[in-house]
Amino acid sequence: MNTKICINSNYSDNAALVAFVNNIDEEMNRGGELLFSGRNTVKRFVINGFDEPIVVKRFRKPNALNSLIYGNLRTSKAKRAYENAFELIARGFFTPTPFAYVEQRHCGRMGYCFFLTSECCDDHIGSKLSPPIYDTTIADAFAEFVAQLHTKGVLHYDLNSTNVLYNIDNGKISFSLIDINRMKFFRSGSEMPMRDAFENLTLFTGEKDIFTYVATKYVECRGLPKSFVDKALEQKRRHDRSYTRRKKFSRMFK
Repeated sequence: MNTKICINSNYSDNAALVAFVNNIDEEMNRGGELLFSGRNTVKRFVINGFDEPIVVKRFRKPNALNSLIYGNLRTSKAKRAYENAFELIARGFFTPTPFAYVEQRHCGRMGYCFFLTSECCDDHIGSKLSPPIYDTTIADAFAEFVAQLHTKGVLHYDLNSTNVLYNIDNGKISFSLIDINRMKFFRSGSEMPMRDAFENLTLFTGEKDIFTYVATKYVECRGLPKSFVDKALEQKRRHDRSYTRRKKFSRMFK
């Protein structure tokens, strides 16, 4: 098996972290606090010699075809998440500190890959933007946050409510992004098409009322004409119809 390891240069001289990364398979199999188990596995570790907890996301092994594609043609999810973290931070946004990523290949096929970060204990916005009661203070701040993301050329393709974490400190609300392996960054000075922006905004909820509220605030934050709210709502309707068709089609083969 061929293993590629990349450690953040700010932490590469920490012997405890280096040893942990070099034994990532054994560490994941024998210990850690399980935070999530599903398609991927997420665990939390506290190790001697390293000052803060480490969160490890192990991406599931790709299927036979994708293992060849990721092994030879496409960037792994772990590497994309690692590189996206640095780009987000460079553009002024919060995400857990990237410590390292690991890729395992066998005969040119991608196996497991791992993404290691700092811990973030903030809650996700879904707890505040779900019926029957919406927190309009969080909703206002979230709309402004997404407007800032788009103004700075950031598209998070998994911008659902569980991947946006919030924190309130002395009345000031801040946000962090997680699950960041699927993103797009527009070059500085290159304007993001509004169709892309509105399509991205649709992802955080399936609830019409809160979407309308956030879309209205979003348009206001970006200084767009009020008529753009209708454009956002139409984009949401198209997105939801397409999503419903895809779900119906997929159920036909279950």
